[in-house]
Amino acid sequence: MVQISAKEEVGKIEYHYGFYGAMHAEYEPTHVKMEYLQEHELGDEPVRMDMLLLKLEETPLLDPIGSFFREHNVLEYKSPEDSLTISAFSKALGYAHLYKGLEKKVDAIPFDALTVTLFHHSYPRNMFGALKKHGMTVTEVHPGVYRITGQTLVATQVVVTSQLPKGEYSAFKALAKDASKEDILNVLKLADGADQNMAGYVRAVLSVSVLINKETIEEIKEAGIMPEAVRILFREELEEVEMKGRQEGRNEKAQEDYERMRAANIPEEQARAIAFG
Repeated sequence: MVQISAKEEVGKIEYHYGFYGAMHAEYEPTHVKMEYLQEHELGDEPVRMDMLLLKLEETPLLDPIGSFFREHNVLEYKSPEDSLTISAFSKALGYAHLYKGLEKKVDAIPFDALTVTLFHHSYPRNMFGALKKHGMTVTEVHPGVYRITGQTLVATQVVVTSQLPKGEYSAFKALAKDASKEDILNVLKLADGADQNMAGYVRAVLSVSVLINKETIEEIKEAGIMPEAVRILFREELEEVEMKGRQEGRNEKAQEDYERMRAANIPEEQARAIAFG
């Protein structure tokens, strides 16, 4: 089984871990041979792009995002909690230029074989405005997919996942707090009958989505529309959501009990001990 590594950070949702899984989940089914290099290091110093996607064969990808990919593709993902700014845009282009500049042989990576794709949930109005101000052109080639042309040597596109059409790229859209039931179900269905690799990619997406879409996950469970094979495969994740939901319910009830006792003039220390244990 292909492993997608994740760094543990207490209290922080690992959106990038989910994004790595989403890239695999969206593009593994195309069967186009590609290599996904997570947190690819640039040179000897610890400078890492989010993902370097190496397209290992000439078979074209036909979807609106993938059709842009060439042999070497720098992918940068900004979580819904971050902003996609002109600085982030410049940083991604910087990674691409540094990646090319560190090539072993002069022009071993031609500019026409190199692309940059930035992913973000929200429309980056200020960034697009800054790009236009500096003479670049922003063209929407598909809902949520924007190509940047003008003063750059590296072909660049921006993907606004919240604008992607219904039924498309569900793995990317499941990484947002407002993910639809349809998108989450589409991701879950990818694991139904899947091999271990695809199950692992879906698990990476789900590890983020279950934390930020608890109500939708509960609706899916209660409606009985989750495939049984998927329910078994992701039992731990689903049980975690259910456990957290019960805990939140207990906390709300304890807070209500505490407030009622305080309203009845029961001393704060005593009320807190009774309500919260």
